[in-house]
Amino acid sequence: DPFGFISYLINNQGPGSLREVLQQKGYSFSLEAGILDSCSAFALYGVAISLSEEGFKNVEEVIKAFFAELDLIKKKGVERDIFESISKMKDINFKYSRPEMELGDEASWFAHNLHVYPEEYTVSGDYVFYHFEPLIIHQILDQINPYNMTILMGNPAFKTPSSQTPQEAESFSPSGTETETFFIEKALRAKAKIQEAEEVVSTPKLQYVELNETKEIFKLNYAQTPLSDQFLQMLSQVTIDDYPELTLPQENQYVPSNLNLINIHCPKTDKSCKDDYAADASNFPTKIIDNDGMTVWYSLDRSFLTPNIYCSIQIESPYILESPENFVTAYVLAQLTSNAIDQEIYLMNSAGNAVNLGFNTIEITAFSDRFEKILNTILSEFKNNNYTKA
Repeated sequence: DPFGFISYLINNQGPGSLREVLQQKGYSFSLEAGILDSCSAFALYGVAISLSEEGFKNVEEVIKAFFAELDLIKKKGVERDIFESISKMKDINFKYSRPEMELGDEASWFAHNLHVYPEEYTVSGDYVFYHFEPLIIHQILDQINPYNMTILMGNPAFKTPSSQTPQEAESFSPSGTETETFFIEKALRAKAKIQEAEEVVSTPKLQYVELNETKEIFKLNYAQTPLSDQFLQMLSQVTIDDYPELTLPQENQYVPSNLNLINIHCPKTDKSCKDDYAADASNFPTKIIDNDGMTVWYSLDRSFLTPNIYCSIQIESPYILESPENFVTAYVLAQLTSNAIDQEIYLMNSAGNAVNLGFNTIEITAFSDRFEKILNTILSEFKNNNYTKA
């Protein structure tokens, strides 16, 4: 899946990723790339970026950063070792972390995939990378270029002719909105127009035009205008040198290396764990720690036969419910902790683990040989945080 390979690199949320660089500059909140629509004849590829107010003011730099990321992938990202690292992760996720579907949805999914993949890949084709095809990947990357691009922007500050004064129409510039979203190849509301500047500027700027057309079906106001050659030429010359802080994903330390199961046959009958499940009392949870401040229950899974640990930590404290202030403080602490290790949680989850932090709960589903590292990372942040009131 060459599109899946490209999307994985663009959607990376680790250190040096496009998402992190834009967030560090205060430009964006989220980023998502992938195929919007496809058939045997074409594929429409899109990147959606949710912008902050500052990002909206600097949308040209956001677009440049995206093309700098593409240049990085072209020059350094289409490598076999990167492909094999991602492929290993995808294969593990398919075997142990594939989401379950309703029967009807699964039947429809199978039927669709029979038209897309060879029969032997009907189930795994959406998840697993099988063959490294650098030529095809580069051909696709070459097609994701400024001259094949549609920029669509949505902002509540965009105004229709009837809702603005002549002065606003003359000097309109959107700012101060709570939700500002920029889309590449994803439809809504307004396209952008390049300002035809009389003086030479380093980066051509986008000029926002009034929404003078209406989509009858959806009753949406919009405007559309072509991008200038000046702007397109500028984007075509963007390289990774313009955004040297961008880097490719590093090896994920949360990918398991040992997927072996322990011997879980019943010592009395030597039957399989499933056959002897109901009769063996050791299948029921056992209290293994019981002291002041902590109680731990443990049960060995003899049913699903996967190399995973499920851990649910419930924090019970009378102080949390003692006052609204304490409750909110506990909630804020959980949010701050989650934000502080956001990149680590992304790496954990992308490796097939699952981590969820609540205001008084920690839930972890992890591969056995990575569980201790994940738990220590979370607890260390809770213990050693340096949060201040400011």
